[in-house]
Amino acid sequence: MLLKGGADDTFQELRFIGREQFDWYCFGNGEQDRTGWGNRRSRLGLKGQFLRDWYFSTEFDFNLGAPHPLFNKVTDAYVKWSPGPEAAWTLGRQGVRFTLDGSTSSLVLPTIDRSAISNNIGMIEESIPGISFEGDRGKWFYRTGVFTAGSANSTFGRFDAGTIGFVSTGWHFDEQWGPAEGLRAPGFSEAIG
Repeated sequence: MLLKGGADDTFQELRFIGREQFDWYCFGNGEQDRTGWGNRRSRLGLKGQFLRDWYFSTEFDFNLGAPHPLFNKVTDAYVKWSPGPEAAWTLGRQGVRFTLDGSTSSLVLPTIDRSAISNNIGMIEESIPGISFEGDRGKWFYRTGVFTAGSANSTFGRFDAGTIGFVSTGWHFDEQWGPAEGLRAPGFSEAIG
């Protein structure tokens, strides 16, 4: 944490965020053995809260394995206004949260990579520019958004493609099954994985 302010301060919080993921490999084939390290991803950024109801996040991906160029891409760059749990508006490059696989951060994935099925039929890019709205009201949660980017570049895309939109709603089952089971579909979650 870089800064922790009070409720009446301009900035309530400012954090340095990032991650570094390395892979170690060891292959053996008779007399040909190979071991080494591979840089999977290197990310750095800032995240914060200001003026009580406003949030921002910026995160950049770096290529430390072959640093020519060193900067790879912008992974997140958004501003969010959330006056309460019923409403949050987000504008900028953000994760498109319309599937369980897409809405789960890679920081908490139990496997090395995302689902191969998701990579083949879904969107491989984790975040794209757009505007989204989400919230909770009682047991209900809801999300909707409109996004566009187009041909990939290192910032926000070239905006030369179509638009994707989604609407998603659901019910929190946490009181019936407990917090760990409440976000999973009953009878289905353990069969996957």
